[in-house]
Amino acid sequence: TTRVEEPTRQATVAYLDGIRATLTVSEGPSNVGGVYPILTKEATIGRTGDIRLPDDHLTISNEHAKIEYEGDGKFKLTHVSHTNTTKVNGEAMTESHVLEAGDTVHLGATVLQFDSQVVQPQS
Repeated sequence: TTRVEEPTRQATVAYLDGIRATLTVSEGPSNVGGVYPILTKEATIGRTGDIRLPDDHLTISNEHAKIEYEGDGKFKLTHVSHTNTTKVNGEAMTESHVLEAGDTVHLGATVLQFDSQVVQPQS
C-alpha cells in the first residue's frame, strides 16, 4: 500500500479509477489545511495507518478508520477503533457509511472534509 505521511497544502493530482478523492484537515491540533489524497482502493486512517494523522492528544487510534473504494465513484468509511470514536457529519458511526463530497469525518479531535471529483480524461 501507499502511505501518505505528510499532507500537502494543495490537492495532489492523484487519481483512482478516474476519481480524485481527498481528505482535508479542517480542524484539529495539527496540519489544519493539509490535504491527504486517497491513492489506493483500501487504506487505513490513523496515527500509524496508510493515511497518517498525527494527534498529540491520543484521540486518534493507530488504525482508527478504513476507507475503501467500491467502484462507481463510491468511497465507504468504516470505523475500526475499539477505543476512540468516529463521526460522519457529527453523527457517531455504528456501521459503514458511503461518503459524499462535503461530508465531514471526525476522528478524535481532528475533523476532515471528504471531497471527490470525477476527472475527465484529456484528449
